This record gives sequence, C-alpha cells and structure tokens, in this order.
Amino acid sequence: MEKKYGSKVDAWLLGVLYVVLFACLLPLFYDGALVVGVIAVVLLNVLVTAWLFSYRYIVSDTQLVVKVALFPPKRYDINAIQSIRRTRCPLSAPAASLDRLEIRIGNDTLLVSPLRKREFVDDLCQRSKNKIEVSI
Repeated sequence: MEKKYGSKVDAWLLGVLYVVLFACLLPLFYDGALVVGVIAVVLLNVLVTAWLFSYRYIVSDTQLVVKVALFPPKRYDINAIQSIRRTRCPLSAPAASLDRLEIRIGNDTLLVSPLRKREFVDDLCQRSKNKIEVSI
C-alpha cells in the first residue's frame, strides 16, 4: 500500500515570491496597463502557490517517489537509503520549506520537507530491508 505525504510550505517563502513577482510586474502599473498588471500579478501568484503546494512524496512498498507539479516523477529505491537526518540546507530541492530531511541514497543526497516527518521516516524504515541510520 502506498502512502502520500505533502510538503511543508514556509509562509515566508510564499511572501518573498509574491513580493518578487509583484516587483517584476510593477512597470505594467506605470505604463497605464493597470488591469493587465493586476491580472498578471494575480495569475502568477496563483500559479506559484499551486506549484509550491504540488510537492508530493509517495512511499510505496519498494520506492520513494517524488512528484513536483508537471515534472516527471523521480523514483528512489527504499532499500538503497542509508541514512536520514534533519537539515536546514538551502540548496535547491523538491522541498517548499527549509525544515528538511536529508536522505542519503548511495552517493546521492535527496532533500525533502514532508509535513509529517516522523511518520514519513518511520514508514521508510519499516519498508526498507536494510537498517537506515536515523538522526532527526
């Protein structure tokens, strides 16, 4: 049975993105295109919000699947997971929060930010045939 976990979304991240989008579209307001500017700001804010809330982590019997909006899903073998630890690493990742988990899979590192961290980690540990080193 597979389980789905949504990503935690930082409110400050939404605020920063909204301010940046508004600032980029500000010239439209000065060129007399007020209606176009308002529509563009609202539309882009809705798209960015939908994109940030689209992050999903799916744990199946053998795989961890990471889905983000329209991008193709990435699949990771749960049995290849070596360790999971808490991090606040700001590197680009399929995570909408800086309250993250670093998952070591072979030579790769995956950064995720599931809402229910403890349940997510427990789920991965139960499904893995190997012992996962956990420090969260």
